[in-house]
Amino acid sequence: MPLGRNATCPSRVSKCSRPTWYVSFRQACKLIRYIENGHITPDNNAAENALRPFVIGRKNLLFAGHPNGAHAAATLYSLIETAKACGLDPYQYFRYLFSRIPYVQSEQDYRALLPQNLTPEVLSRFMASL
Repeated sequence: MPLGRNATCPSRVSKCSRPTWYVSFRQACKLIRYIENGHITPDNNAAENALRPFVIGRKNLLFAGHPNGAHAAATLYSLIETAKACGLDPYQYFRYLFSRIPYVQSEQDYRALLPQNLTPEVLSRFMASL
């Protein structure tokens, strides 16, 4: 019996076992890849859990009251999530950010304050100096 795209379910297969046959033969390449690599999980829970905060934030923006408020909230939320993705504590990052913004004079200075341009060590030293 061929395992290609055009494989058809044999007529002698019962209706209850047809889904099993479909997975076994029609998805054989994917199933074999999963079995051969022990690091692959059979679900996408990690991806869904990573996206959940963005979805919740997006729903909260519906109640911002005004488009300008929604834009400001989205900007702050983006900074928070970027800080988390860069391994920074959002509270420490915002303390650092708000203490440095009054002294910024150029676009390059603003770029230096973005989460991807900071390290947890810089924030730790800043928090220790308070």
